[in-house]
Amino acid sequence: MRDSLLNEQKQIIEKNLIEENKQLAEVTARSIEAGYATHAWPFRTLNQINASEDILFWWIVNPKGEIYLADNPEMYGKKISSAYIEAGKKVVVDRVYDGEDIKFLIQPLNIGEPGKEEALCIGISLKSVREATNKMIVVSMGYFLIIVAFACVLSIFLARRFTGPITQLVKGTKAISRGEFDYHVAIKTGDEIERLADSFNTMAQRVK
Repeated sequence: MRDSLLNEQKQIIEKNLIEENKQLAEVTARSIEAGYATHAWPFRTLNQINASEDILFWWIVNPKGEIYLADNPEMYGKKISSAYIEAGKKVVVDRVYDGEDIKFLIQPLNIGEPGKEEALCIGISLKSVREATNKMIVVSMGYFLIIVAFACVLSIFLARRFTGPITQLVKGTKAISRGEFDYHVAIKTGDEIERLADSFNTMAQRVK
């Protein structure tokens, strides 16, 4: 049950992260398209993307999937799969980047030759999702330990309040069965068990 709730919360956090970056990619794409029309790349907007803690990188690729602009110049000329770019749709796929699971967002760009989509690609880190999930695990474990501690204290309390007096009554019953009618049960609980003990002592005296 706990794992199911944690997984559900993780999916919600991940979904919100992706939606926020989809909106950011959309705004950036419109800025790039406007800049392309005026022959001026909006590097300021692209640098703002890279400043986000959740974004690992950004690339701009041509219809063949070749990177021709990126936050890291070493990526220039490298190629990625062009299947999603050719489809001309915004998609988010799972990828591994530098040994880390990420979300790879592809935002179509209406620039270049008609009918040939280019794209803005953004790598979204899931670090914040993992940190939030770990925090939830720590908090849930804290609550679990508190509940266990409370249950232990409650069990000790119940044992002292009920088990102890009942054990005395059992001993008294055995003493009476052996003919020890002077056996006295001393129970001071202030409830029905104490009244039961008083009745037991009265019974013992009458039997005697």
